[in-house]
Amino acid sequence: ASDARYLIVTVNSPSLQCLIVVGHSPHSREGDAKANAWYDNLSTLISRYRTDRPVILLIDSNATMGSETSAMVGDYMAERPNKVSEPFHQLLQTAAIALPATFEEHQHGVSATWHHTSGAEERIDFVGVSHEWLPAVRCAWVVLDVDISTRRDDHFVVAVELRFSKG
Repeated sequence: ASDARYLIVTVNSPSLQCLIVVGHSPHSREGDAKANAWYDNLSTLISRYRTDRPVILLIDSNATMGSETSAMVGDYMAERPNKVSEPFHQLLQTAAIALPATFEEHQHGVSATWHHTSGAEERIDFVGVSHEWLPAVRCAWVVLDVDISTRRDDHFVVAVELRFSKG
């Protein structure tokens, strides 16, 4: 499934079966209704295509996380919530997707993933993994030495390392 703000791909290989979801949430200034509808739709699509597969979520959420915690979102380097934090958190809980960067035992280094020309910084870009994969997370970090811009850097690459035992 795809549109201008999301791509959902099923991986079905002998060594890995999962659903990869890439998303770019509407910004909070576009209005609560638009963001709520987008997150509701993405949640429905994940449910439809997931079947029994784990999920890897790569998202520019435009949401600041950590003030409201759950099994999916920790309080490490928490930021004050904004208008899209609640619908994003609801999607994570409904789909059982955890954000490793919000847990102290996983996040290493800086947390800010977005930098405005005014100097403002926020953590709004995340890699999420199915909650059942959280024990396999070795670390989460913001990659600062990758230049993928042609005009300006405002978002940084985020990464999560997973290690699964054979068996």
